[in-house]
Amino acid sequence: MGSKMVSNKEISQRLRAKTEGMALSYLVCDTCGGYYELQPGESPESFDLECECGGQLLQSTSDSLISYNDEFKDYSSEIFLGYALIIFGGIFAFACGIYLTTRDDERANFHGKVIMAICLAPIIAVLAFLIFYKAFFH
Repeated sequence: MGSKMVSNKEISQRLRAKTEGMALSYLVCDTCGGYYELQPGESPESFDLECECGGQLLQSTSDSLISYNDEFKDYSSEIFLGYALIIFGGIFAFACGIYLTTRDDERANFHGKVIMAICLAPIIAVLAFLIFYKAFFH
């Protein structure tokens, strides 16, 4: 996805449409990130909302792709970091899991819960062992 040059005429059309309450919006694929800019008079209902890659086309709630990308961030690097931190430091991984579960993203929430469960499992196992050991061997 590269930048595209916009003519002065197109800029003035967009500004006029925005001031008249007809701001353009985008249909953005939730899988590949491809997008289509809706033209004046077009609505998402007039399109098949399935992308060529098989993903769903979602209407951006803003009139800019930059804010759309922030709005639907996929949190891939944070998810990877959470799993990597399990190996190097459980408490940091747990904190990353909490961070992911507080995001407004279903995938991030799921992985955040998995990361927290993986972090808590050894602690619960050690506590269970200590209780068992104390109950039967002291």
